Amino acid sequence: MERERPINRIWCTSEIRSSEKFFQILKDVKSKGVLIEEVPWSRISQITFGAVHQGIALQISYSETVSLKELITISKEKELMPIILCLDGITDPHNVGAIIRSAEAFGCKGIIIPQRRSAGITGTVAKVAAGALEHISVCRVVNLNRSLQVMKEEGFTVIGLMESGQMNISRFSIDTPLVIVVGSESKGLSLLTQKNCDYLVKIPLKGKTSSLNASVAAAISLHQLTKGFYKETS
Repeated sequence: MERERPINRIWCTSEIRSSEKFFQILKDVKSKGVLIEEVPWSRISQITFGAVHQGIALQISYSETVSLKELITISKEKELMPIILCLDGITDPHNVGAIIRSAEAFGCKGIIIPQRRSAGITGTVAKVAAGALEHISVCRVVNLNRSLQVMKEEGFTVIGLMESGQMNISRFSIDTPLVIVVGSESKGLSLLTQKNCDYLVKIPLKGKTSSLNASVAAAISLHQLTKGFYKETS
């Protein structure tokens, strides 16, 4: 039997959320990391493009996801020093799709996406990823920073991309499994995420533009950090 695809998000009216029929169900799915948004009836009508609804709508993930434990196991089985990409607060599905495409192209073993403050694996993400989702594992986590701590306990070094990072990425080199954390263009990495990074690195820019699009920054970083790998295997 085909596995059920996970739920990214649920929109519901206040009446539905407080009703005897749905209250406990919504509480249970929220505890598993599903984002519950209480919205007016008109918003659900807009989301469903005018279709008949009963005050509730679900956004289903376009593809299956794996648990953090499964992702760690998969990554270590396939590579001595795997790279995993983690997204912190990237809500634009086009950016998420582009990042997934670059991650797969550069040989990343997985993507970590938080349930909150992030675009889900929607049809738009899948379209922009251009087939990459079929070849890379995606993990949705409830607590991003707790997940980073687990990764460090499993031998991964966590590096965060920041405009004000202390180290130039071209000078960064370490022989351990890596987690690369990419933040949003508007807010960058959250303060708590910064504290959970072992290193904060920057991409040196020579022009007047002070920052890069998140998907571009991710691709440049992956190219830089996988240079040695490609030299050894080419």
